[in-house]
Amino acid sequence: ARMAAGLRESESVAAFRADVQYIVDALSRLHGDARHPHLLDLYHMLAQLALSDIDGQMRYLELEREVLRRYYPEEADRLDEEIMHLVQGRGPFNAAAKASAGGEAAEDLSAVDFGQWSAPTDLHGMD
Repeated sequence: ARMAAGLRESESVAAFRADVQYIVDALSRLHGDARHPHLLDLYHMLAQLALSDIDGQMRYLELEREVLRRYYPEEADRLDEEIMHLVQGRGPFNAAAKASAGGEAAEDLSAVDFGQWSAPTDLHGMD
């Protein structure tokens, strides 16, 4: 019930993070696999909640990436390419940027909603 209420209704960020981790642990045991596709959004959520813990955030992002690579390899490759594009300071990644670089035009997914949950902008005072 607390998970369904979401972060804003939770007692604290730490309590919400613990609830999400509890669900991850339960799903991992249920499926016998810590890289099951049902865990993808939960790993992403945990990475967003670990803003002040770079090592924890990296651990969850790596788990998220492992799930993507196993079950959605084309999407993982596209995301890797987009990240590399941004890291190299070449601006926003889109079909026009890829075409101008001489590559095949990628599908523009900027308007796609990849999930209902997003990190709140104001986490101060929640812990």
